[in-house]
Amino acid sequence: MKKIILFIIILCVISCNTTNQPKEVNFDLNIKNNKLINQSTTLRVNHNDYIKLNINSDQKTQIHIHGYDIEKQITPGNAGLIEFKANATGRFNITIHTDDTEHHSHSMSHSHNEQEDAKCEHEFPMNNTDSPSINIDIYTGENPDTYIIDPNILNFTLVSDKEKTLYDSKNNNIGHWHLYINGKLKSMYYEKSAILNKKEFDSGENVIKVILSSLNHCEYNISDTTTLEIKSKDHNDDHSHHDDSDEIQLAILEVTPN
Repeated sequence: MKKIILFIIILCVISCNTTNQPKEVNFDLNIKNNKLINQSTTLRVNHNDYIKLNINSDQKTQIHIHGYDIEKQITPGNAGLIEFKANATGRFNITIHTDDTEHHSHSMSHSHNEQEDAKCEHEFPMNNTDSPSINIDIYTGENPDTYIIDPNILNFTLVSDKEKTLYDSKNNNIGHWHLYINGKLKSMYYEKSAILNKKEFDSGENVIKVILSSLNHCEYNISDTTTLEIKSKDHNDDHSHHDDSDEIQLAILEVTPN
């Protein structure tokens, strides 16, 4: 009997470890008229998975994966490949910029980025020690071309969409946080901090805002705002990197913790 129990325990350990092991995930992205065809617009993977994006487009375009600061030029008739490790969790915009982007209207594409999400009905009492709080710190990462955004969140549990079924949906002290740069939603995060490349910011003063969000993606009345100055000499003004206002929303990369 002891041998049987030991065998079951070993199988469980092996199974648990295998489940959490990073894996290779492939997506075939076929772009026509600046939209994905025959493909979900939400690409779901797990933390540390190895991602391969096989991309075909009917016109010359530039793919940009926000948060990971990955860009790739795609030309018609030539499949493009983007490979990277999903080492940051959260939801990250995948956008495109085409040669004739200026001829298209982006009012629908950017409506989500140009304003904050809907407000939650629940409001936390202010100046209450039990209420969540945010106090943003920004400092240079190990790579001098990156900045770490640390919101220093207290009295609030960060939970991914994958984990939310484990929690009471009526609990207002759980969720994630939204990062806004110069009034535009950059991404949502489940981790305690975010790493961004300098190219994600504009030259000059940038307004950085963090807002707590519920599991249902409405935003609470808990936020903090600060500024970050990017000197023009430190900013990469490469013409291949386009302003967000010129980009079209293509998809969302959702990376959940294991």
